[in-house]
Amino acid sequence: MRSTSTCLRFTSSSGNTISDVALGACGTEVMSEGTAAEPSVNAIIGTALNPSKVSMDGSSTLSVGWWLDARVEDSAGRPVAGARVQALDALGGPVFDLSTGPTGVLARQTLWQYVRVGGLSTSRTPHVLTTSSGGSTDVRVVHAVEDLDVTVKLDGVALAGGNFSDAFDRPDSTVLGRGWLEVRGDLFLSGGELRNNAMITGSHMAVLPPVPDASHSAAADFASTDNGTAPRFGIVLGFLDPENYYVLYRLVGGTSVLRISKVVGVERVLASAPVANPVRGALFRLRGVVTGTALSLELNGVRKLSVRDSGFVPGGPGVLIGVSTARASHRADNVSVSVP
Repeated sequence: MRSTSTCLRFTSSSGNTISDVALGACGTEVMSEGTAAEPSVNAIIGTALNPSKVSMDGSSTLSVGWWLDARVEDSAGRPVAGARVQALDALGGPVFDLSTGPTGVLARQTLWQYVRVGGLSTSRTPHVLTTSSGGSTDVRVVHAVEDLDVTVKLDGVALAGGNFSDAFDRPDSTVLGRGWLEVRGDLFLSGGELRNNAMITGSHMAVLPPVPDASHSAAADFASTDNGTAPRFGIVLGFLDPENYYVLYRLVGGTSVLRISKVVGVERVLASAPVANPVRGALFRLRGVVTGTALSLELNGVRKLSVRDSGFVPGGPGVLIGVSTARASHRADNVSVSVP
């Protein structure tokens, strides 16, 4: 945008965000006017302003910031899904507290460089970014004076070539931590266990970073707190996204079966076998194993089902709790993943 006069003008208007615009040779880059009854409160992102070319009255507020693109990797350069990333501004105020997605990428965020009210500017940078997963933490200071592209490397969160275990023995929280990514429903930590939100029906699912190896296993303890809610408890393998994964599970209630299913938008049952309902509140252990294209499901250490599927692609392992009736919070614990 090039002009010898005023390039951007706000008059008693609020809620506008202007991003990634080059103001060029503007005589006045921004003019903002407001009243006590109708102030002007707006934002500009990704554009450097010349303070001498900004004109604002006392009823105007302008926030100026920059884009933050962040990615979290393990020590081997693999993406870390479910890493917790927190940001505080220069005043100590929270900016965001979010988790990375399946590819280890954080949704694009805005970090404010300063906030100007009338002729007075208050700096909001530098910012402190804290990234944590799998017992590893990275703390760094970033200066939001330009667009930022940050890659954080964490040690101790890779699954390939080793084992992972989680007994959820940490304080109650809605943030699962340790590399977990919630991809469906609402799961939380309570009493040293993983629980589902009793008020939400459907699938509650959390997954770990992708496993590149074609052979691995995942296991977890589960307990039904109310068989009448028709719960299902499962091990997720080969998770690519919320519409593409395998789930090896136990369905409880009127229909009591073990199943191995492939989900590609909709569920397709590959194998099933009847099984007695579990005792309410009693823990049982499920283990899903994949060896190349062969998948098997174990219940309490005994193999119950097996099937081959040539379409299997390695992905993230995880756990699933599903409910048909919203009244019970079921239990999961002692998750383990083994990679040769």
